[in-house]
Amino acid sequence: MFANGFDGGWGNWAFYGLFDRTSREHNWAYPPGTSRPGQRYNHTDAVVNFRRTLTSAVPSGGAPANPGQIASSTVPAVPVVVPGVPVGEPATPGVPARPGVPAKPGKPGTPAQPGKPSGSGRPPLATPVYLRTVNGLGAVATGDAPGSTVIAGKLGGADSRWTFKDAGGGRYRITNGLGPDLTENAGTYFANINGWKGGSEQKREVLNVAGDTYQIRISDQDCLTYHEDRKTLGVWTCDGSAEQQWTITR
Repeated sequence: MFANGFDGGWGNWAFYGLFDRTSREHNWAYPPGTSRPGQRYNHTDAVVNFRRTLTSAVPSGGAPANPGQIASSTVPAVPVVVPGVPVGEPATPGVPARPGVPAKPGKPGTPAQPGKPSGSGRPPLATPVYLRTVNGLGAVATGDAPGSTVIAGKLGGADSRWTFKDAGGGRYRITNGLGPDLTENAGTYFANINGWKGGSEQKREVLNVAGDTYQIRISDQDCLTYHEDRKTLGVWTCDGSAEQQWTITR
């Protein structure tokens, strides 16, 4: 509240803010020392009541603010300005780049098999030769009777000599020095000798590996195979190993 008593009226003052004005009547006596001491007169006061516009701040924790402390106003968030976009308009999100298509990996090459025959070269025909394997041993028939097994044995006798003969279609008949021909026993998958009948179990492919070394087989599932000294030779799946490589010597 603001009251103006002796200064000529409320109109001589300027007020800023929200307020209400009222009046009140007084009968005054001039005080001593004035031009009219003791003389009374009526006087009207103008009363200005200011409206309350500030509220004490209350912290978020609920504790009252210090007396007389003016509440701090909340600072508005500062908008993010996107370059090139007018204020008040939402920015259009960028279109994500289309991921590149990965290159198709190259088809891996087929690894070379050790000792894989090249198919070139021919064994000597109509000439007795030895079929030499590892450890200085070779293919040796255990007898001349049909069904006699063929083992990895010592070379030198007629039982260790073999003669290649053309059987047509790129295949060969291999005849032992004792008379019968090299044959696959289809029941046991071992090698033996039998009289010539011209069946598939007696017709061999002879594929050159290198120099005078060959793979002797009926198919890629039936290679003449050494597996142990003085044991029967197998007719087993071809794997390109040294045990399936035979060197032809005279």
